[in-house]
Parts: sequence; C-alpha cells; structure tokens
Amino acid sequence: MGCILIILDGLGDRSYEVLGGKTPLEAAHTPNMDRLASMGANGLMHALSPGHALTSENAHFALFGYDQEDFPGRGYLEAVGAGIDLNPEEVAILARLVYATEDTGRLILAKNWPETSDEEACQLFAAVSPFRSGETRFDFIRTSGTQGILVMRGNVSRFITDSNPINEGRHIIEPQAWASKRDDAYAQPSSRALGNYLRWCYKRLANHPVNTARQQNGQLPLNALVTNRAGKY
Repeated sequence: MGCILIILDGLGDRSYEVLGGKTPLEAAHTPNMDRLASMGANGLMHALSPGHALTSENAHFALFGYDQEDFPGRGYLEAVGAGIDLNPEEVAILARLVYATEDTGRLILAKNWPETSDEEACQLFAAVSPFRSGETRFDFIRTSGTQGILVMRGNVSRFITDSNPINEGRHIIEPQAWASKRDDAYAQPSSRALGNYLRWCYKRLANHPVNTARQQNGQLPLNALVTNRAGKY
C-alpha cells in the first residue's frame, strides 16, 4: 500500500499574545488540513533531540536516517539538484545578487531580493565569473532569478562562514574559517579568497551598464553578492 508523507516543516511556531496565547497554527482555521489529518496518522518529531533546533536541511538529512557528521552542506546538495557537475575537491556555495550600500568602508545589505529580468541577471552573472584569487578559481552559475551556485576550485575547504547577514540593514559579513576547523589547512585561505572575490564583485558591479541603466530608470542596482551554506562532497 502506498502512502504520502507530508512534513509540515517548522509549522510549530510560537504562541503570541495577540492570538490569545495560541500559536498561528492553533489559531488558524484549517478545515483541509484537519480533513487530511483525520484520514491518516499524525505525530510530532524531534529530528535530532528535544531542544536541539536544526536548520531545515540538517533536519531533513536526519529524517532520512543520515548521521549529521556525514552532512555535506546545503550548497553541495543544491548544486547536485541543479545538475552542476562537481568533483570531490570542489566547494559549492549558495550565492545571490543583492543591493548593498556603503557605511564607513563596510557594506550593508540594503535589499535582499531586488526584482530583475532574466536578461539583466544573465549579464550580471557573466560579469563576475570566472575569477581567480591566487590558486583559487570562482565560477558563479545562475540557477534562477538572482540566485546561483558559487563553485570554488583548487585547494579549498567548505569550513567557511556565511557572508549573508539574512536581514536587511545589517553589515555583510567578512568570511572566516570555522573556529572548530582551524586545523583544516585550507579553511583560512579559502575564507580569504572568498572575501577577495566578494570585494571584487562589488567593484565590478558598481558601474556595470546594467546597473547604470537600472538606476537611471529608478530601480535599485544589483551590486553585490552574499554567500552562505558552503558544501563539499
């Protein structure tokens, strides 16, 4: 007998005073979900252990029975899903074009998802790929919209922090090696190389014809890259 497994990822949420102490799910009118629930079996699950909050990708990895030590990083999984051919030594990082402003020599994430056309996005992607920092090569491969996979090639490590601050109004973060992986010979050089690439991208995109035209039309430029969730086989 076949079955459908529906994972309501993160639906638990928190209770709110404006909802009378209920969570959004408890307060919501959900006749269709109620009907589905009445037709099957239901349960709550801690993917790892009670009180241990995982990201979606780590929770799903655990859900399918894998050990967290074997998790390759979301960047690698999304690269494989996008059909990008990677060898075991290459690192894949989630990356996307954003609008950034400067503040005393640092960049601030001003707009996460500026709208753009496919033609504009393709031109901007082409402008920032490929790039070399020493022996490290970067290729930025578009997957959809302003999003893509940044592939690092050479003697590289996936143990590097995110540059994406997630929330608008915050400083874009300088990549660093993981504190727990300082014994990785390539972690520090990889983080420095990525920082060099991101700074080069900002300079490269600042006066790009696409962004010049966007500003003349009253649109925000796509003048910076943010990165997160590096992965490797």
